[in-house]
Amino acid sequence: MSSLPSTSGWFNVCSFLQADDDVRFYHRGYPQKNRWREHEHFITEQRMARRVAVNAGLWLDNPDIDALTRIERQPVVRGFKPSWKGNIALQPGTWSPFNSQNTALMRHVIPAYFLSPYVGRYDDIWASYIVNRIAEHLGDVITFGEPLVCQQRNPHDLWRDLDAERNGMILTDDLCHALRSIPLTGSTYHECFGEIAAHLPLAWTDRANWTDSQRIWRLQLVEGLDIWHQTFEQLGEVTRTPETGEPSFQPEPVSYDGFDRLATTVSGNGR
Repeated sequence: MSSLPSTSGWFNVCSFLQADDDVRFYHRGYPQKNRWREHEHFITEQRMARRVAVNAGLWLDNPDIDALTRIERQPVVRGFKPSWKGNIALQPGTWSPFNSQNTALMRHVIPAYFLSPYVGRYDDIWASYIVNRIAEHLGDVITFGEPLVCQQRNPHDLWRDLDAERNGMILTDDLCHALRSIPLTGSTYHECFGEIAAHLPLAWTDRANWTDSQRIWRLQLVEGLDIWHQTFEQLGEVTRTPETGEPSFQPEPVSYDGFDRLATTVSGNGR
């Protein structure tokens, strides 16, 4: 598979997409400090064989961009650019956010995929950065491209969306710096997630200029990480599969008749 390393540690996967009037844009949650700086870094293409942890499909029509961009410009995606040759893997150490829409995760990733209900429209974005960090450590890759889905977005109040993204836009750069600084020694996503849950509170500390709301976002995220990790510890006996050495969770069976209805509602919610 073709893979892309970047000397900046970041890559804008939306650069694969062809939009009307050649409008340029970034994935929702892409760090603000790394936007519009591609000319300062080198990006090469290499061939590699790696395990795929996540495949993130992209969009036709209405892409997943932040509210601030959507207020200023209205990109309409028609497809991939002519240079597109197939799905691309980002090499370990080169990051991009991915969302929770058109996305497939290897089952072993699930114990490390925590979407906090207390961080507005950054629930899936911050979850993706934690997965990026662990995949980097384990040598796995995240791929982007197909399948494309046509997103016809339901009506949104863009100012309300912006309110739900503002803290994330401000805090993401520091969060990602903290994640990259945490040394990992685990051999599974579950183990590495536990290490991040334990070390992030010290690696990512409050700044004097943060608002009370931003402090609450950080506090509730780190509390949630610990709860998520402890939940998987308690779900059932954790055993390692002989084929991969990954944990196999064996919880008690759970029956929930409303699951199909809930899943349908979530999938149609739109970002």
